[in-house]
Amino acid sequence: MSFFSSLGSLQIRYKLDRHREPDVFNFGFKNLADGQLHHVRINREAAVMFVEVNQNARRQVILSSGTEFNAVKSLMLGTILEPLGADPDTLRAGARGFTGCLSAVRFGPAVPLKAALRPGGHSQVTVRGHVATASRCADGAGPGAPAREATRPLAGRSGPTDEGRPLVNADRSDSAVIGGVIAVVIFILLCITAIAIRIYQQRWLYQKNETNIPKTGDNAETALKSELNMQCTVSESQKEYFF
Repeated sequence: MSFFSSLGSLQIRYKLDRHREPDVFNFGFKNLADGQLHHVRINREAAVMFVEVNQNARRQVILSSGTEFNAVKSLMLGTILEPLGADPDTLRAGARGFTGCLSAVRFGPAVPLKAALRPGGHSQVTVRGHVATASRCADGAGPGAPAREATRPLAGRSGPTDEGRPLVNADRSDSAVIGGVIAVVIFILLCITAIAIRIYQQRWLYQKNETNIPKTGDNAETALKSELNMQCTVSESQKEYFF
């Protein structure tokens, strides 16, 4: 899979079968060469590929060059040093390397920037060339540019990927949002639990009071009968006394 930006348009070439020609898709979302940061997200489910730009423009296309990863051996960022069966247009573009800034690159669970920006990476990761120092690529963007995030320029390197995590503030903000949502859910569950316990206690007290009411009535009735019996006994005793 390769990306081209010609005159601000986006072109994606997708090839999974080395024995077939790549699928070429042209997307006319907007001008991507306007000096602003752009968020491009690509997902694939079977033969359907979903493309999203800046979280609002979305399109989906159907792949015809196969869906199995039988031709994907590595992910390269920057200058293509080895052809590896790439098409001529990709080779010509890859020979010039990558000019610009990358804030994050994901390929499944892998994040290739980690190996280049952190020393002592995985043994299967190869970094060739020079990695530029960190900067802010959106400093020169005009008004109305998307929110700036700490990015790291990439120059002339290639290599397979390894598992890691992205080094961008966007992911940190996403983690903060997720943590906030989890905290709100936990708070709501605690409130529901407290209300349920209170309702249960009130119901238990109500049932207890209902149970005590008949007993009180029986005691009063028994006391009344005893008093009547005593009065009858006294009356009879008095009558017997007068006889």
